[in-house]
Amino acid sequence: MKTKVIKYSNNTIKKMQFETDFFELRDPRYPLRLRFHKNREKASWYFVQRAQGKSYFKKIANWPILSFSDIQANLSTYQVKFTLNPDSAISSFFASVDSLANWYLQRSKTNASISNLRKDTIKWAITRHIIPLIGDLQITAINRETLESKFFWPMQSTLQNSTMRSVWNILKQLFTKAMFLKLIEAHELVALKFSDFIKEKIVAEPTRLRATQLDEVHKNIKDQKPSIQCLIILMLAHGTRIGETRQLKWDYFCFQSNTLHIPGKITKNGDELTVPITDKIVKLLQQYRKYQCKRRYKGVYLFPGIAKRKPVSAKKSHSMVQKVSLNNWTSRSLRKIFRSKLLELGVDSEVAEMMINHRRGILSETYIHTTVPILKRQALDKYHTWLNDFQPGILSLSIK
Repeated sequence: MKTKVIKYSNNTIKKMQFETDFFELRDPRYPLRLRFHKNREKASWYFVQRAQGKSYFKKIANWPILSFSDIQANLSTYQVKFTLNPDSAISSFFASVDSLANWYLQRSKTNASISNLRKDTIKWAITRHIIPLIGDLQITAINRETLESKFFWPMQSTLQNSTMRSVWNILKQLFTKAMFLKLIEAHELVALKFSDFIKEKIVAEPTRLRATQLDEVHKNIKDQKPSIQCLIILMLAHGTRIGETRQLKWDYFCFQSNTLHIPGKITKNGDELTVPITDKIVKLLQQYRKYQCKRRYKGVYLFPGIAKRKPVSAKKSHSMVQKVSLNNWTSRSLRKIFRSKLLELGVDSEVAEMMINHRRGILSETYIHTTVPILKRQALDKYHTWLNDFQPGILSLSIK
């Protein structure tokens, strides 16, 4: 078996992947060998131990499931393990919860199939809750008792049940993924449920803004910058989430068919959303684009950030909403008004769910390819007519 000596790094290994004059990589700095499989799509990491003048190879993981950075971060653990017990075998690559959590966090950062919002949620759950609470525990020490005393009990004093459930789901996901890839042994955590620890039902957050209060919203909007006005109006008009609204680009709009296509990469659930645009919104967008051009901005975003090359940040977009709400309601309140008013106006519940981009069942999938575009447009026409009748001028900008 031909061996090539290199300095290990993630980029160097990728470059060497399809060079066929060797099958093994070695770095003199580490007791590690990387052996490529026959098709060179995968490889195996081996820990090399010297004893009585011989080299003993112990397989510890597969590449590219675990990169060199992953191996390097946990190498000292296995050096100690093999020194104390030379005959021990690798049954779990990760020893502690923090090493497992950091691996999952790095993996999620490069996962193109999940949205940036989801990546931020994973990072928040791992860095703010999972690692601080149970990161120092060995994976073998995680059981019902430690989860109750060290994970759920501290969280329940500061977090709502719905927030705790989000953190729990991410903890469960990282254990499940590691088990599937055989990076840890079978673990009882993946079979546990949130209700095993928290018995109280999660109560929906009460409505903080009602449709009857839209006159106050309209009054507060008028005194704000056009960018703030446009952000609020688009969320109120279409029920879109703030995360996807703040990242809208001009080329997501088709003014020939009067539709807005929001790609899955910026939606919360990863599903693309198509939104009909009514004549009132077309006029608003034309007015807003003209305003941007007068201010010498001809970039791609409706709501550019400070650097102009990126959209406004999540933190900044929430502060934009707060300038109108005065901290009395949030962007979600606008979405709730949209959803509830659609039902009051007689819109089919299945259509209403699709309009706010909730996950759809088989029945709804049948709807999509037949009548949904027409039903969506009819629903928005009805809703926007009601908005304009109830609060005249609320779907237009006030530019001074």
